[in-house]
Amino acid sequence: MRDSALSRIHFHLTMLLSYLTADYAFAEFRNEFQTLVIAFLSMVLSSEIAIALVNRGTVALVGPKYLPRMNFENGLPENCRTMIVVPTVFTDKEEIRGQLEQMRFIIFRTETRIFISLY
Repeated sequence: MRDSALSRIHFHLTMLLSYLTADYAFAEFRNEFQTLVIAFLSMVLSSEIAIALVNRGTVALVGPKYLPRMNFENGLPENCRTMIVVPTVFTDKEEIRGQLEQMRFIIFRTETRIFISLY
């Protein structure tokens, strides 16, 4: 797995916020068990806060990038066709029939999608 600068910033922010929470909890309660429980619980919240801060900082530094608009008024070109894979667990013949009917309906309706059911 490739380690990026953003993941390191996220990790350090999470650890810093968790440490500050645990330090405050220990100063308040003077009980190691309560401090440990609060520290572990605060890691989830600290991680969410760190993700939000990293995302906001990234957008502020880099700015949003606009995607080019695609015009499909005259139909869908060959290089823009879509394949949708539907992982499905079948337990009886009726479920298989029902899934195939739904796929046929959507295929006939759109004519631009190919459905593959994995079972």
